[in-house]
Amino acid sequence: MKRKRNHVLFGALSCIIAVSIYGYLNMADEFPAGWTDPINLNIRGGSPALMIDDDTFFLAFKESGDEESIITIYSSKDGREWVTTDHVERHSGDIYTPSSPQWLQRPHDEIWFVWNSGRKSNDGFTEIKYYAILDGEGKLSEHSILHSIDDNRWSLCEITSTASGGFAMLNMYYPPCYIKLQGRVIEGSGDSDTLVQIADENLQWDDPIAFSDTTFSYSQDIVLDDEGTLWALYTESQPKEGTYVRTSEDGKTWSEPMFITKELTVNLFQRKTGQYLLFILTDDNSLYVKYSEDGIEWSSPHFVANFMRATNVTVAESDDGTVWIIVDGSFIYLLTFTDEKYKRDMELLQEIHQRNGILALGTALLFFSFCYLFQRKKEEKYII
Repeated sequence: MKRKRNHVLFGALSCIIAVSIYGYLNMADEFPAGWTDPINLNIRGGSPALMIDDDTFFLAFKESGDEESIITIYSSKDGREWVTTDHVERHSGDIYTPSSPQWLQRPHDEIWFVWNSGRKSNDGFTEIKYYAILDGEGKLSEHSILHSIDDNRWSLCEITSTASGGFAMLNMYYPPCYIKLQGRVIEGSGDSDTLVQIADENLQWDDPIAFSDTTFSYSQDIVLDDEGTLWALYTESQPKEGTYVRTSEDGKTWSEPMFITKELTVNLFQRKTGQYLLFILTDDNSLYVKYSEDGIEWSSPHFVANFMRATNVTVAESDDGTVWIIVDGSFIYLLTFTDEKYKRDMELLQEIHQRNGILALGTALLFFSFCYLFQRKKEEKYII
């Protein structure tokens, strides 16, 4: 009876050892299946914007010039060697340098480049979003005003085209608040709201529609999918902490908010296959991606890479199905994803897990055998 109890104990300990070894061997850093290692482009800048037109890559980002910040436009044929094609400086009358660059795909394969600046006005400040049209050589046309608001409590944020050829833009509004300082009443901005605003192709803008339900909200992204649906992402503060999405077919009637992730820095992208990708930057400067076939049911987060001081992500897809990502960190980084590499990596990962399982099982069997033989010798010695 005692021998049987010992065998049960040895078997239990062997199972614990097998599970522990298997878990330990698979405790390595998360495996970024399908993704290449980040490539440092040796470019310092901020808020990068990536776009691929046919076989040409265009990258825009904010950098410091000789006297003040400018936006530089780069082009590339392979996504790795870049040459400067144009730049955007502060225009006469503007009081701020250009910022928030973004590419905008327009009807008839026209590509617009948009950015923000502003001027003094009777109300204190006019927020302006400019646009210029990109030609085949990577040069920009003369700039024009896409939208402006005469109120220093507004910020014009992400923008996309609509299915009808108009525009949909996320805005942020900072309601006024007041504090008393040494007997004086000082106006400030404490809270923020996220709103969406729609315009037709003639730039006639509708009244904004408020999304926010909490005292602090921040716009994240707005995307037009391949079925003509608008997806607007924004964050909320407590008690609804996290990022939410609303959808619309016409930009005027929006769905109820749907929780999408607890993280507060995200970027939504739809591949040519129709699959949705949600890129998430965490507080520890790690980049993750979630996958979805319908934008409703999402996978668990998959690790992509770590960066130093990562603050921004921009995504594009080339005609061969390669997903290209530019990350704004201590430098500008580039990494790619392909379905072929994902398949190979998953097969390799499965082989590694199988080898780890065999090693863990072999170690556990060796332990069990050692204990069994030790027990037998002990019993034989006792009998003698």
